[in-house]
Amino acid sequence: MSSEKQNIKIKVVLSATSGAWGYLFEKEEGVKELEKFKLELEKLKNELPKDLILEVYSFKDTNEEIDFVNSLNGDDVVLYAALSFETPGLSILLEKDIPIIFYQQMYAGHTWSINSLRRSRRVILFMGSNIKDLKNKIMVFYAYKKISQGTQYILVASEKRKDIIERKEILEKRFNFKGELVKPEELVEYYNAISEDDAKKGAEEFISKAIGIIEPSKEEVTKSYRLYLAMKKMMNDKEVNGITIDCLTLFGMGILPAYPCIGFSIMNSDESLVAACEGDVFSLFTMHVLKYLTGLPSFISDPVIDTSKNTVIHAHCVAPIRMDGEKEYPYVIRSHAEDNKGASLEVKFDKVGATMTVVEYMDRNKFVVSTGEVIRTPEVNRGCRTKVELKVANADSMLKNWHGGESVSCFGLHRVLVYGNWVNELKDLAKLLNIEVIEE
Repeated sequence: MSSEKQNIKIKVVLSATSGAWGYLFEKEEGVKELEKFKLELEKLKNELPKDLILEVYSFKDTNEEIDFVNSLNGDDVVLYAALSFETPGLSILLEKDIPIIFYQQMYAGHTWSINSLRRSRRVILFMGSNIKDLKNKIMVFYAYKKISQGTQYILVASEKRKDIIERKEILEKRFNFKGELVKPEELVEYYNAISEDDAKKGAEEFISKAIGIIEPSKEEVTKSYRLYLAMKKMMNDKEVNGITIDCLTLFGMGILPAYPCIGFSIMNSDESLVAACEGDVFSLFTMHVLKYLTGLPSFISDPVIDTSKNTVIHAHCVAPIRMDGEKEYPYVIRSHAEDNKGASLEVKFDKVGATMTVVEYMDRNKFVVSTGEVIRTPEVNRGCRTKVELKVANADSMLKNWHGGESVSCFGLHRVLVYGNWVNELKDLAKLLNIEVIEE
Protein backbone atom coordinates (compact mmCIF):
# COMPACT_ATOMS: atom_id res chain seq x y z
CA MET A 1 0.00 0.00 0.00
CA SER A 2 1.19 3.53 -0.68
CA SER A 3 0.36 6.60 1.40
CA GLU A 4 2.04 9.04 -0.98
CA LYS A 5 -0.52 11.33 -2.56
CA GLN A 6 -0.47 14.20 -4.98
CA ASN A 7 -0.62 17.80 -3.83
CA ILE A 8 -3.99 19.27 -2.91
CA LYS A 9 -4.89 22.11 -5.28
CA ILE A 10 -7.57 24.72 -4.67
CA LYS A 11 -8.39 27.02 -7.56
CA VAL A 12 -9.04 30.55 -6.33
CA VAL A 13 -11.35 32.60 -8.54
CA LEU A 14 -11.04 36.32 -7.81
CA SER A 15 -14.23 37.80 -9.19
CA ALA A 16 -13.71 41.56 -9.42
CA THR A 17 -15.05 42.55 -12.82
CA SER A 18 -17.61 45.12 -11.62
CA GLY A 19 -18.05 47.70 -8.88
CA ALA A 20 -18.83 47.13 -5.22
CA TRP A 21 -22.09 47.74 -3.36
CA GLY A 22 -23.39 51.06 -4.61
CA TYR A 23 -20.86 50.88 -7.46
CA LEU A 24 -18.49 53.07 -5.49
CA PHE A 25 -15.37 51.54 -7.07
CA GLU A 26 -13.66 53.27 -9.92
CA LYS A 27 -11.61 50.90 -12.08
CA GLU A 28 -8.39 51.92 -10.32
CA GLU A 29 -9.95 51.20 -6.92
CA GLY A 30 -11.04 47.77 -8.09
CA VAL A 31 -7.50 46.96 -9.16
CA LYS A 32 -6.21 48.03 -5.75
CA GLU A 33 -8.78 45.81 -4.00
CA LEU A 34 -7.72 42.89 -6.15
CA GLU A 35 -4.02 43.36 -5.44
CA LYS A 36 -4.68 43.79 -1.73
CA PHE A 37 -6.57 40.49 -1.61
CA LYS A 38 -3.80 38.72 -3.52
CA LEU A 39 -1.27 39.93 -0.95
CA GLU A 40 -3.44 38.67 1.89
CA LEU A 41 -3.66 35.28 0.22
CA GLU A 42 0.13 35.17 -0.12
CA LYS A 43 0.47 35.71 3.63
CA LEU A 44 -2.13 33.03 4.26
CA LYS A 45 -0.21 30.48 2.19
CA ASN A 46 2.57 30.43 4.79
CA GLU A 47 0.14 29.07 7.38
CA LEU A 48 -1.22 26.26 5.21
CA PRO A 49 0.09 22.69 4.81
CA LYS A 50 3.04 22.34 2.45
CA ASP A 51 1.12 20.01 0.12
CA LEU A 52 -1.76 22.50 -0.26
CA ILE A 53 -1.45 24.76 -3.29
CA LEU A 54 -3.63 27.81 -3.93
CA GLU A 55 -3.82 28.52 -7.66
CA VAL A 56 -5.00 32.13 -7.92
CA TYR A 57 -6.80 33.46 -11.01
CA SER A 58 -8.06 36.96 -11.79
CA PHE A 59 -9.67 38.28 -14.97
CA LYS A 60 -9.76 41.41 -17.06
CA ASP A 61 -13.48 41.14 -17.80
CA THR A 62 -16.64 39.07 -17.33
CA ASN A 63 -16.14 36.92 -20.44
CA GLU A 64 -12.67 35.87 -19.35
CA GLU A 65 -14.00 34.75 -15.96
CA ILE A 66 -16.84 32.81 -17.59
CA ASP A 67 -14.44 31.08 -20.00
CA PHE A 68 -12.20 30.02 -17.12
CA VAL A 69 -15.05 28.71 -14.99
CA ASN A 70 -16.35 26.74 -17.97
CA SER A 71 -12.99 24.96 -18.16
CA LEU A 72 -13.28 23.56 -14.61
CA ASN A 73 -14.41 19.99 -13.97
CA GLY A 74 -15.75 17.79 -11.18
CA ASP A 75 -12.29 17.04 -9.80
CA ASP A 76 -11.67 20.71 -9.01
CA VAL A 77 -12.47 22.52 -5.78
CA VAL A 78 -12.88 26.28 -5.88
CA LEU A 79 -12.52 29.22 -3.56
CA TYR A 80 -14.75 31.80 -5.20
CA ALA A 81 -13.96 35.26 -3.84
CA ALA A 82 -16.71 37.73 -4.68
CA LEU A 83 -14.81 41.02 -4.51
CA SER A 84 -17.33 42.98 -6.56
CA PHE A 85 -21.09 43.16 -6.94
CA GLU A 86 -21.51 40.87 -9.93
CA THR A 87 -20.46 37.20 -9.81
CA PRO A 88 -20.60 36.11 -13.47
CA GLY A 89 -19.03 32.66 -13.07
CA LEU A 90 -20.94 31.55 -9.99
CA SER A 91 -24.08 30.18 -11.65
CA ILE A 92 -21.92 28.03 -13.94
CA LEU A 93 -20.04 26.62 -10.94
CA LEU A 94 -23.29 25.77 -9.19
CA GLU A 95 -24.54 23.92 -12.26
CA LYS A 96 -21.29 21.92 -12.39
CA ASP A 97 -21.86 20.81 -8.78
CA ILE A 98 -18.24 21.65 -7.90
CA PRO A 99 -17.33 22.05 -4.21
CA ILE A 100 -17.10 25.79 -3.52
CA ILE A 101 -15.98 28.03 -0.71
CA PHE A 102 -17.96 31.18 -1.42
CA TYR A 103 -16.24 34.17 0.16
CA GLN A 104 -18.21 37.40 0.09
CA GLN A 105 -16.07 40.48 0.55
CA MET A 106 -17.81 42.74 3.05
CA TYR A 107 -19.72 45.60 1.37
CA ALA A 108 -18.98 44.11 -2.05
CA GLY A 109 -22.47 42.70 -2.64
CA HIS A 110 -25.29 40.45 -1.42
CA THR A 111 -24.70 37.26 -3.36
CA TRP A 112 -24.28 35.30 -0.10
CA SER A 113 -28.05 35.58 0.46
CA ILE A 114 -29.32 33.90 -2.72
CA ASN A 115 -31.15 30.59 -2.30
CA SER A 116 -29.33 28.64 -5.02
CA LEU A 117 -26.08 29.22 -3.12
CA ARG A 118 -27.45 28.48 0.32
CA ARG A 119 -29.29 25.29 -0.65
CA SER A 120 -26.27 23.61 -2.19
CA ARG A 121 -24.65 20.80 -0.20
CA ARG A 122 -21.41 21.58 -2.05
CA VAL A 123 -21.08 25.20 -0.93
CA ILE A 124 -19.35 26.55 2.18
CA LEU A 125 -20.18 30.17 2.96
CA PHE A 126 -17.79 32.66 4.54
CA MET A 127 -17.93 36.40 5.12
CA GLY A 128 -15.73 38.16 7.65
CA SER A 129 -13.50 41.17 8.19
CA ASN A 130 -10.36 39.15 9.00
CA ILE A 131 -9.00 37.31 5.99
CA LYS A 132 -7.05 35.01 8.32
CA ASP A 133 -10.37 33.47 9.37
CA LEU A 134 -10.65 32.18 5.82
CA LYS A 135 -7.83 29.75 6.64
CA ASN A 136 -10.18 27.42 8.57
CA LYS A 137 -12.54 27.19 5.59
CA ILE A 138 -9.61 26.39 3.31
CA MET A 139 -8.60 23.66 5.75
CA VAL A 140 -12.09 22.18 5.37
CA PHE A 141 -11.38 21.73 1.67
CA TYR A 142 -7.93 20.36 2.45
CA ALA A 143 -9.44 17.74 4.76
CA TYR A 144 -12.14 16.93 2.21
CA LYS A 145 -9.61 16.35 -0.56
CA LYS A 146 -7.26 14.34 1.69
CA ILE A 147 -10.13 12.07 2.68
CA SER A 148 -11.30 11.84 -0.94
CA GLN A 149 -7.83 10.74 -2.03
CA GLY A 150 -8.11 7.78 0.32
CA THR A 151 -6.12 6.94 3.44
CA GLN A 152 -4.25 3.74 4.19
CA TYR A 153 -3.54 2.33 7.62
CA ILE A 154 -2.68 -0.87 9.50
CA LEU A 155 -5.11 -2.77 11.72
CA VAL A 156 -3.32 -5.30 13.93
CA ALA A 157 -5.94 -7.76 15.09
CA SER A 158 -7.04 -11.36 14.91
CA GLU A 159 -9.36 -12.38 12.09
CA LYS A 160 -11.76 -13.43 14.85
CA ARG A 161 -12.50 -9.77 15.66
CA LYS A 162 -15.42 -9.61 13.25
CA ASP A 163 -16.79 -6.47 14.93
CA ILE A 164 -13.60 -4.52 14.19
CA ILE A 165 -13.30 -5.90 10.67
CA GLU A 166 -16.91 -4.96 9.93
CA ARG A 167 -16.19 -1.35 10.92
CA LYS A 168 -13.06 -1.39 8.78
CA GLU A 169 -15.11 -2.46 5.77
CA ILE A 170 -17.74 0.24 6.43
CA LEU A 171 -15.09 2.97 6.33
CA GLU A 172 -13.45 1.58 3.23
CA LYS A 173 -16.75 1.54 1.38
CA ARG A 174 -17.85 5.02 2.50
CA PHE A 175 -14.60 6.98 2.46
CA ASN A 176 -11.90 4.86 0.77
CA PHE A 177 -10.33 4.60 4.26
CA LYS A 178 -8.41 1.39 3.65
CA GLY A 179 -7.03 -0.78 6.42
CA GLU A 180 -4.63 -3.67 5.92
CA LEU A 181 -5.42 -6.41 8.43
CA VAL A 182 -2.06 -7.49 9.87
CA LYS A 183 -1.68 -10.57 12.03
CA PRO A 184 -0.14 -9.78 15.43
CA GLU A 185 2.60 -12.33 14.76
CA GLU A 186 3.90 -10.13 11.95
CA LEU A 187 4.25 -7.19 14.32
CA VAL A 188 6.08 -9.46 16.79
CA GLU A 189 8.52 -10.39 14.00
CA TYR A 190 9.23 -6.70 13.46
CA TYR A 191 9.70 -6.32 17.22
CA ASN A 192 12.23 -9.14 17.36
CA ALA A 193 14.15 -7.61 14.45
CA ILE A 194 14.67 -4.32 16.31
CA SER A 195 18.06 -3.98 17.98
CA GLU A 196 17.87 -4.11 21.78
CA ASP A 197 20.62 -1.47 21.92
CA ASP A 198 18.57 0.91 19.74
CA ALA A 199 15.52 0.34 21.90
CA LYS A 200 17.49 0.88 25.12
CA LYS A 201 19.05 4.08 23.82
CA GLY A 202 15.68 5.51 22.74
CA ALA A 203 14.03 4.49 26.01
CA GLU A 204 16.74 6.13 28.10
CA GLU A 205 16.27 9.41 26.25
CA PHE A 206 12.49 9.16 26.64
CA ILE A 207 12.83 8.48 30.38
CA SER A 208 15.26 11.39 30.80
CA LYS A 209 12.61 13.82 29.55
CA ALA A 210 9.92 12.53 31.92
CA ILE A 211 9.17 14.29 35.20
CA GLY A 212 8.88 10.90 36.86
CA ILE A 213 8.52 7.17 36.48
CA ILE A 214 6.34 5.28 38.97
CA GLU A 215 5.29 1.68 38.33
CA PRO A 216 7.23 0.40 35.29
CA SER A 217 10.83 -0.77 35.38
CA LYS A 218 13.27 0.63 32.84
CA GLU A 219 13.21 -2.77 31.16
CA GLU A 220 9.44 -2.47 30.69
CA VAL A 221 9.82 1.00 29.17
CA THR A 222 12.52 -0.35 26.86
CA LYS A 223 10.14 -3.05 25.61
CA SER A 224 7.50 -0.39 24.92
CA TYR A 225 10.01 1.74 23.05
CA ARG A 226 11.14 -1.28 21.06
CA LEU A 227 7.53 -1.90 20.05
CA TYR A 228 7.32 1.75 18.96
CA LEU A 229 10.35 1.28 16.69
CA ALA A 230 8.80 -1.92 15.33
CA MET A 231 5.48 -0.23 14.56
CA LYS A 232 7.23 2.67 12.88
CA LYS A 233 9.35 0.33 10.74
CA MET A 234 6.31 -1.70 9.71
CA MET A 235 4.35 1.44 8.81
CA ASN A 236 7.28 2.73 6.79
CA ASP A 237 7.63 -0.58 4.93
CA LYS A 238 3.92 -0.70 4.14
CA GLU A 239 3.85 3.04 3.33
CA VAL A 240 0.92 3.93 5.57
CA ASN A 241 0.38 6.81 7.98
CA GLY A 242 -2.07 5.27 10.44
CA ILE A 243 -2.24 2.32 12.82
CA THR A 244 -4.60 0.82 15.36
CA ILE A 245 -4.07 -2.34 17.41
CA ASP A 246 -6.46 -4.57 19.33
CA CYS A 247 -4.04 -3.96 22.18
CA LEU A 248 -6.03 -4.97 25.26
CA THR A 249 -6.84 -8.36 23.78
CA LEU A 250 -3.42 -9.09 22.28
CA PHE A 251 -1.38 -7.98 25.31
CA GLY A 252 -3.77 -9.72 27.69
CA MET A 253 -3.31 -12.97 25.76
CA GLY A 254 0.47 -12.60 25.93
CA ILE A 255 0.85 -12.23 22.17
CA LEU A 256 2.23 -8.70 22.25
CA PRO A 257 5.43 -8.18 24.27
CA ALA A 258 4.35 -4.68 25.38
CA TYR A 259 1.52 -2.20 25.23
CA PRO A 260 1.74 0.25 22.30
CA CYS A 261 0.76 3.27 24.47
CA ILE A 262 4.15 5.04 24.52
CA GLY A 263 4.64 4.49 20.80
CA PHE A 264 1.17 5.81 20.03
CA SER A 265 1.83 8.90 22.17
CA ILE A 266 5.05 9.64 20.29
CA MET A 267 3.48 9.08 16.87
CA ASN A 268 0.53 11.34 17.59
CA SER A 269 2.84 14.04 18.99
CA ASP A 270 5.78 14.56 16.71
CA GLU A 271 5.19 12.81 13.41
CA SER A 272 2.74 12.91 10.52
CA LEU A 273 1.27 9.66 11.82
CA VAL A 274 -2.01 8.82 13.52
CA ALA A 275 -2.46 6.01 16.06
CA ALA A 276 -5.60 4.85 17.87
CA CYS A 277 -6.15 2.38 20.68
CA GLU A 278 -8.04 -0.90 20.91
CA GLY A 279 -8.55 -1.53 17.22
CA ASP A 280 -11.02 1.36 17.14
CA VAL A 281 -11.03 2.19 13.44
CA PHE A 282 -13.85 4.74 13.87
CA SER A 283 -11.68 6.75 16.27
CA LEU A 284 -8.71 6.34 13.94
CA PHE A 285 -10.81 7.81 11.13
CA THR A 286 -11.90 10.65 13.42
CA MET A 287 -8.27 11.36 14.33
CA HIS A 288 -7.29 11.49 10.65
CA VAL A 289 -10.12 13.92 9.95
CA LEU A 290 -8.98 16.19 12.78
CA LYS A 291 -5.34 15.96 11.71
CA TYR A 292 -6.24 17.09 8.19
CA LEU A 293 -8.68 19.74 9.38
CA THR A 294 -6.65 21.31 12.20
CA GLY A 295 -3.06 20.23 11.68
CA LEU A 296 -3.00 19.27 15.37
CA PRO A 297 -2.65 16.01 17.32
CA SER A 298 -5.75 14.59 18.98
CA PHE A 299 -6.48 12.60 22.13
CA ILE A 300 -8.74 9.54 22.24
CA SER A 301 -10.62 9.22 25.54
CA ASP A 302 -13.06 7.39 27.79
CA PRO A 303 -15.33 10.15 29.18
CA VAL A 304 -16.47 10.41 32.81
CA ILE A 305 -19.41 12.78 33.36
CA ASP A 306 -19.70 14.88 36.51
CA THR A 307 -23.17 16.46 36.59
CA SER A 308 -22.42 18.01 40.00
CA LYS A 309 -19.78 20.26 38.46
CA ASN A 310 -21.16 20.35 34.90
CA THR A 311 -17.93 18.86 33.57
CA VAL A 312 -16.68 15.88 31.59
CA ILE A 313 -13.37 14.24 32.47
CA HIS A 314 -11.66 12.65 29.47
CA ALA A 315 -9.25 9.88 30.42
CA HIS A 316 -6.97 7.47 28.58
CA CYS A 317 -3.51 5.91 28.81
CA VAL A 318 -2.44 7.28 25.42
CA ALA A 319 -2.07 11.03 24.99
CA PRO A 320 0.09 13.21 22.71
CA ILE A 321 2.90 15.00 24.50
CA ARG A 322 2.58 17.95 22.10
CA MET A 323 -1.17 18.24 22.25
CA ASP A 324 -1.29 21.85 21.04
CA GLY A 325 1.37 21.29 18.38
CA GLU A 326 3.75 23.63 20.17
CA LYS A 327 5.28 22.92 23.58
CA GLU A 328 6.03 19.53 25.06
CA TYR A 329 3.79 18.86 28.04
CA PRO A 330 5.21 17.30 31.22
CA TYR A 331 4.60 13.56 31.50
CA VAL A 332 4.99 10.80 34.05
CA ILE A 333 5.66 7.24 32.91
CA ARG A 334 3.08 4.93 34.46
CA SER A 335 1.78 1.41 34.09
CA HIS A 336 -1.29 0.76 31.99
CA ALA A 337 -4.26 1.44 34.27
CA GLU A 338 -6.43 -1.49 33.09
CA ASP A 339 -4.13 -4.13 34.58
CA ASN A 340 -1.22 -2.24 36.22
CA LYS A 341 1.15 -3.76 33.66
CA GLY A 342 3.32 -2.48 30.85
CA ALA A 343 4.02 1.23 30.37
CA SER A 344 1.87 4.22 29.45
CA LEU A 345 1.84 7.97 30.04
CA GLU A 346 0.22 10.43 32.41
CA VAL A 347 0.41 13.68 30.47
CA LYS A 348 -0.16 16.95 32.34
CA PHE A 349 -2.52 19.10 30.28
CA ASP A 350 -1.93 22.60 31.63
CA LYS A 351 -3.60 24.83 29.04
CA VAL A 352 -6.32 25.98 31.44
CA GLY A 353 -9.04 28.09 29.82
CA ALA A 354 -8.48 26.69 26.33
CA THR A 355 -11.38 25.40 24.28
CA MET A 356 -11.37 21.82 23.06
CA THR A 357 -13.59 20.20 20.44
CA VAL A 358 -14.78 16.66 21.19
CA VAL A 359 -15.72 14.48 18.21
CA GLU A 360 -16.44 10.88 17.27
CA TYR A 361 -17.51 9.20 14.05
CA MET A 362 -20.38 6.82 14.73
CA ASP A 363 -21.98 4.01 12.79
CA ARG A 364 -25.00 5.06 10.72
CA ASN A 365 -22.67 7.74 9.30
CA LYS A 366 -22.76 10.42 11.99
CA PHE A 367 -20.37 12.75 13.76
CA VAL A 368 -21.19 13.56 17.38
CA VAL A 369 -19.55 16.80 18.48
CA SER A 370 -19.32 19.09 21.50
CA THR A 371 -16.96 21.65 23.01
CA GLY A 372 -15.63 22.32 26.48
CA GLU A 373 -13.22 24.54 28.37
CA VAL A 374 -10.16 23.04 30.04
CA ILE A 375 -10.36 23.64 33.79
CA ARG A 376 -7.77 21.23 35.21
CA THR A 377 -5.88 17.94 35.02
CA PRO A 378 -7.44 15.80 37.78
CA GLU A 379 -4.93 14.15 40.12
CA VAL A 380 -6.94 11.00 40.76
CA ASN A 381 -5.32 7.57 40.75
CA ARG A 382 -8.41 5.92 39.25
CA GLY A 383 -9.44 5.38 35.66
CA CYS A 384 -6.94 5.82 32.84
CA ARG A 385 -3.67 7.64 33.48
CA THR A 386 -4.04 10.90 31.51
CA LYS A 387 -7.04 13.05 32.39
CA VAL A 388 -8.33 16.44 31.30
CA GLU A 389 -11.50 17.99 32.72
CA LEU A 390 -13.71 20.16 30.53
CA LYS A 391 -16.48 22.53 31.60
CA VAL A 392 -19.39 21.81 29.24
CA ALA A 393 -22.73 23.37 28.38
CA ASN A 394 -24.95 20.69 29.91
CA ALA A 395 -23.40 17.59 31.49
CA ASP A 396 -26.79 16.28 32.60
CA SER A 397 -28.06 16.29 29.03
CA MET A 398 -24.92 14.48 27.87
CA LEU A 399 -25.43 11.80 30.51
CA LYS A 400 -29.06 11.22 29.56
CA ASN A 401 -28.66 11.48 25.80
CA TRP A 402 -25.25 9.89 25.22
CA HIS A 403 -24.74 8.73 21.64
CA GLY A 404 -23.13 5.33 21.90
CA GLY A 405 -23.42 1.83 20.59
CA GLU A 406 -25.91 -0.80 21.61
CA SER A 407 -23.39 -2.40 24.00
CA VAL A 408 -20.96 -0.99 26.56
CA SER A 409 -18.02 -1.50 24.18
CA CYS A 410 -15.54 1.33 24.02
CA PHE A 411 -16.46 1.96 20.41
CA GLY A 412 -19.62 3.66 21.58
CA LEU A 413 -17.82 5.32 24.45
CA HIS A 414 -14.70 6.76 22.88
CA ARG A 415 -14.41 10.43 22.01
CA VAL A 416 -11.53 12.29 20.32
CA LEU A 417 -10.35 15.71 21.54
CA VAL A 418 -8.47 18.48 19.75
CA TYR A 419 -7.61 22.04 20.80
CA GLY A 420 -9.75 24.85 19.40
CA ASN A 421 -13.39 25.29 18.47
CA TRP A 422 -13.82 23.46 15.16
CA VAL A 423 -17.56 22.78 15.30
CA ASN A 424 -18.48 25.00 12.34
CA GLU A 425 -15.68 23.58 10.23
CA LEU A 426 -16.70 20.02 11.11
CA LYS A 427 -20.26 20.82 10.02
CA ASP A 428 -18.93 22.22 6.74
CA LEU A 429 -16.80 19.14 6.15
CA ALA A 430 -19.62 16.79 7.12
CA LYS A 431 -21.88 18.50 4.60
CA LEU A 432 -19.37 17.82 1.82
CA LEU A 433 -18.96 14.20 2.96
CA ASN A 434 -22.71 13.71 3.47
CA ILE A 435 -22.28 12.90 7.19
CA GLU A 436 -24.94 13.87 9.72
CA VAL A 437 -23.74 16.00 12.68
CA ILE A 438 -25.25 15.66 16.14
CA GLU A 439 -24.30 18.16 18.85
CA GLU A 440 -24.04 16.47 22.24
